[in-house]
Amino acid sequence: MKRILIIAKSSNEVLYSKIEPLALSKETDVIYLIRDEYYPNKNEKIFQVENLKYKNKIIKFVSKLIRGVLLIKKFKLNLILSVHLVPHGYLGFLISKLTSIPHIHLINAGPREIWSDGKLLKNFNLFVLKNAVKIIVQGSNTNAYLCSQGIKKENIKIINNVIEKKINLNIKAIEERNIILYLYVD
Repeated sequence: MKRILIIAKSSNEVLYSKIEPLALSKETDVIYLIRDEYYPNKNEKIFQVENLKYKNKIIKFVSKLIRGVLLIKKFKLNLILSVHLVPHGYLGFLISKLTSIPHIHLINAGPREIWSDGKLLKNFNLFVLKNAVKIIVQGSNTNAYLCSQGIKKENIKIINNVIEKKINLNIKAIEERNIILYLYVD
């Protein structure tokens, strides 16, 4: 059974689209969520660690790092999932190194999540990603970019959030089944 620590910065809607399928999986036992904002949770498998309201970014980062390590040790968590590289991918990387628990990173903002803060951080971001056991991307452009930057193709998993133009959407059927659509263009 998977016992997951998730460190994330996303809107509630985006986070819901990532966490809820994990929580609904029979393979997931429990999810502990470290996040600054309140997550309106209705799933009994998801526990949010109290909201961190520190104004100082360094204190907030160190607090999340300590909480992550303590949660893994206390609840015997066996997987780390981070969403958004700065700072949550860094936290996932460090917690993984301190606990020897595998770290998976989900790139939500495409390649710009890696290079937008300049060349020095781009190189560090690639180092962090190369140390993840798996990187989840949302399209072939991000996949190609990561491969061009030296990340092994077998460490990347594409989970599309895109609806191809060829698909004929039956909106009435979608509404009847209460299906949530999450669209992202990569």
